Amino acid sequence: MIKGGQREPFGILTASRSAEIFGGNVANFKRIIKAANKQGISCSIYNVCPQGMTVYTGSSTEKLVRTDDRELPKVLYNRIPTRELENKSYVRDMLNQWEQQGHVITNPHFLRKDHLSQIWHSHPELVSYVPESRIVENATDILQFAEHTSTFYVKPIAGKAGVGILHVALQDQHYEVVEQQKGKRVSYGTLTQRQFEQWVNHRKWKCRYLLQEEAPVKLYHGRRFDLRLLLHKDSLKKFDITGMGVRVGSVSGITTHVPNGGVIAKPQKVLYSVFGSRAKRVEQTARLVAIDAAEAISNFSKTWTELSIDMGLLQDGTPVLFEANAKPMKFDELAIETAAKDRLVQCLLHLGSDR
Repeated sequence: MIKGGQREPFGILTASRSAEIFGGNVANFKRIIKAANKQGISCSIYNVCPQGMTVYTGSSTEKLVRTDDRELPKVLYNRIPTRELENKSYVRDMLNQWEQQGHVITNPHFLRKDHLSQIWHSHPELVSYVPESRIVENATDILQFAEHTSTFYVKPIAGKAGVGILHVALQDQHYEVVEQQKGKRVSYGTLTQRQFEQWVNHRKWKCRYLLQEEAPVKLYHGRRFDLRLLLHKDSLKKFDITGMGVRVGSVSGITTHVPNGGVIAKPQKVLYSVFGSRAKRVEQTARLVAIDAAEAISNFSKTWTELSIDMGLLQDGTPVLFEANAKPMKFDELAIETAAKDRLVQCLLHLGSDR
């Protein structure tokens, strides 16, 4: 366990299956450590494992080394890398113990698409920005949804990076079904009503899914694009926009994720090209909706320090809320990434100063 060494204002929380390693993205951890060091703060990695706790420390340029001579910080920034690890009994038990002792676990868990849909639908100021959605578990539910919704997505509730999303579109009495697999797009062809029903009934639906009607979003040069807004809490504990990026999908892609063929674009260039003189007003509205969406999540459960929100834009510029990421990774835009780590450190310091 942790010994009585120097107490840090906050630490990075992760988990692993062995005391010999620690889980998570080391490069991301080092960027956080670098931002903390720049502000004169020491920051270590606290790794939950079956044997208890291991601690790793070092600078952003040095190899991280194990040193258990650290007192547990007041605030732990949760970067446990997978849902599976978050749900391990040894992880849940230790986190519950720490919270009972008064420690704060920020960004306490991954978000599930069904919970996210319920949160946003329960807020009157957000419900108009969320596509029609339904939680399903079997083929019958999907076929019933298809009876009144001609174009929709089937999203695994615990999915990430767009993997496993299905796009279903009814055109000229035939269904086009496409699935986004890791790094590639798989088409199941043009199916008649009967063929579509057979395909749905014979497919193994391995988890719960969110069915979501496809919104008639504006396109950029014939391609889908999403706004990616990164938010952090300020000194008043209110969410504010740290940066905004744009991801443009491929011609045939059903998601805009870069690993699935999406590309990075400049927000102002895309918005001006699509909305002309209305671009600034559209952007301002998108920012306000993203803040409201993040606040709704934060009010729903425990302590959140940062979130990213994905949204599309309708023909008139109205935002459409697609997704929220509980544990944003690196933004490829350098200015956003630098600001993100600096603001994260400040947020964690403000959180710790209240304890």
